[in-house]
Amino acid sequence: MSNWQTTGVGSLPFQSSSEAVEYVFASYTIPFFPQLIKNERYTKSILPPMLLEAVPQTIITLFSDKSSVLDKTDKLQAIWDKEILAHVESLPGLAEFARTLSGYNGMFFKLQLVGPQTAVQLLGTLCGRPLNSALKRIVTNGLSALMRQVLDRCHVTGKQAIVISDEPLASDFNLKIGRQLDGAIHGTHCCASISLSSQINYFKNKYLSFDLTDFSSPNDVFESISLLQKIGGVMVGVADTKQKILNARQSTELWQQLNRNFSVDETRLHAMPLILTGGCGTGMQSIAFEKQLSALLNELK
Repeated sequence: MSNWQTTGVGSLPFQSSSEAVEYVFASYTIPFFPQLIKNERYTKSILPPMLLEAVPQTIITLFSDKSSVLDKTDKLQAIWDKEILAHVESLPGLAEFARTLSGYNGMFFKLQLVGPQTAVQLLGTLCGRPLNSALKRIVTNGLSALMRQVLDRCHVTGKQAIVISDEPLASDFNLKIGRQLDGAIHGTHCCASISLSSQINYFKNKYLSFDLTDFSSPNDVFESISLLQKIGGVMVGVADTKQKILNARQSTELWQQLNRNFSVDETRLHAMPLILTGGCGTGMQSIAFEKQLSALLNELK
């Protein structure tokens, strides 16, 4: 049995939610809830799809209009709480994903939504000011409630959820999703080159998800991720998803280098499997690119 499993980071280039859900269960060993950034729900707005997916439209409007309710935190929290159920029920593909998960024979599945650090920065940009501590707390509470609702809809006895916070704008992780997600394996996806060694304590018993191609010298990260492997889990992207044509040779070489730098502890694999991904950003690619990428990952593992 391979020591590595495969999954996607989040976004996919499909417009059809049913097609995307069928694809993730057929093409990866760990299926993931697909983020359909080319769906009409997201393409008709100039705002980042990750924000539109995670935050109810009413809340986004309040931040966009710089509403006075932003200074009335109790009222803002009440509005967010009231809107969250309808928002979750409207997420493209969630109902299909939950139904398909009930017949899935594997143990793990993956969910990924925008993390609190990035959401705070995006909403701060919308309202034209940095968010104070009270607003940061409301944003974190709102994201926790969203993920709790998504997890409840995907609950299947005997399945283990891996919940990843997407943090492309974060350089540290001071804001955290709260206790409402007890029972899931937590983690963070970092879209930027960060100091892995400085974040070791944060990632104890958590996943660190990142792309090797984000680093100018991948050799610099192997010592750190070997340490992370001993205290948490790693989810590593090996493809340059910014190029229109998949560079299979580059991905293969990165994978070979990555695999040489792990001394696998067989006793930990069942709890937190090592996971291979293509990398973030495949939702901007063609469907053909994505299918070629998933086939390569399954060949490499």
